[in-house]
Amino acid sequence: MGATTISADRAAAPAPTRWVDNLSPELAPAWYPVASSTEVGDDAPIAVQLFGTRWVLARLDGELVAFVDECPHRLAPLSAGNVCGDTLQCGYHGWRFAASGECVDVPSSEHARTPSARSGLVRPAGLQERYGLVWMAPEPPVCDLMDVPDFEDERFEVRHDTPVHTPASAGQCLDNFVDTSHFLMVHAGTFGGDEAAMTQPDTVTREGWTLTAEYSTPYKVLDDPAAAAGELPVLQISRHTKTLCPGALAVLRMEFPETDSVFSILIAIQPESADSSRLYRLWARNDIVGDEERWQECLRNEAAVLAEDLEMFAAFRHHRLALDLRHEVHVAADKLSVAYRRLLCDLYEHGARSGEGGPTARA
Repeated sequence: MGATTISADRAAAPAPTRWVDNLSPELAPAWYPVASSTEVGDDAPIAVQLFGTRWVLARLDGELVAFVDECPHRLAPLSAGNVCGDTLQCGYHGWRFAASGECVDVPSSEHARTPSARSGLVRPAGLQERYGLVWMAPEPPVCDLMDVPDFEDERFEVRHDTPVHTPASAGQCLDNFVDTSHFLMVHAGTFGGDEAAMTQPDTVTREGWTLTAEYSTPYKVLDDPAAAAGELPVLQISRHTKTLCPGALAVLRMEFPETDSVFSILIAIQPESADSSRLYRLWARNDIVGDEERWQECLRNEAAVLAEDLEMFAAFRHHRLALDLRHEVHVAADKLSVAYRRLLCDLYEHGARSGEGGPTARA
C-alpha cells in the first residue's frame, strides 16, 4: 500500500457499523505490550492478560517464552508454577514444558512414553523484547513492530514510567493520544489552555499500516531553567510528529527550534480485560542527558499530564471505540482521529477475514 494523504472531507464517508473494545479478537493480529522487561525475572513465571486471555511469561535458561496460562492436564495456571532451568513446571502435578511448549515430563507416568500431542502449550504468534518492554502478537501481526530511533540512539537518555491502569479501552487511550483539540480543556492546568485551542495536524498520511501526522503548535516548556528565568519564552512553537501503528503504539516527537532539543514520548497500551488497560510510557530526550534535576522536573510534569487524562478516562460511561464514523461528529481538527479509526477498521476486517479469534496454535 502506497503513501496516501488523508483529507478532512473523507470524514463524511461512512465506515462499517462496528465498535471495538478490549475483548475484540479481530484486533489480535498486531503487537501489544504485555510487561516491562524487568518484570520478567529468571527465577519465576508471571501472569499477564491480553484481550481477556491469561498468559504466562517466563525466562527458561534466559530465553523469553509465553504460553496461555493453563496446563493442559487439569487447567491449573502455569504462572503458579516454577522455572526449573530450561523448563516451566506446573505447580499442581509437576508436568514440565520446554521453551517450545512441548511437554517433556509427566512425573505421575510410570513408563517413559511420548506425551500426547494435545499436551503441548498454546503459544502466541509472536514474542519479542524491545524498548525495555515485552511485546506479544496473539495472532500473526499485520506489520512489524514500529522502529523508534530516538529510543535506541545513544545521544538520547531514556526513562520509563511505572505502568498504570485505567478502565478505558486501548482504543480510547490511543485515540486520546492522537487527539490534539482536548489540550484546551483537559490539559489547561499543564501545557494546554487557550493557546493550544487551535492545535491540529497540518498533514496526515498513511503508508501501509503506519499513520504519520505533522503539525506546529505552541507548547508550554515547563522544565527549562532558561524559560523560568525569562531568558527564553515559556510558550514556544514546536514541530510535532505523531506516528502510530496497530495495535496500540504511538510516538510523539517534539522538536524545539529555540533550544535545538528533541523530546520523544512513546506510549503503548495493553488491552487486558473488558474494564482494564495498562499504559506504558517512555521518554527520550537529547537535551537533559545526565541532568537528574531536570529529569525529575520533567517526570513531575508528565505525571500531572497523565493525571489529567486519567481523570477524563474515568468519566466515560463505556469503554468502546466507534469505528462507524456516523456515530460521532467530526471536525477538521479530528483528521488524525478519523484516520486512526479507519486503520483500526482495516485491522478489524483483516482479523475477521483471517478468522482470528484468539490463540490456537499448539506446540
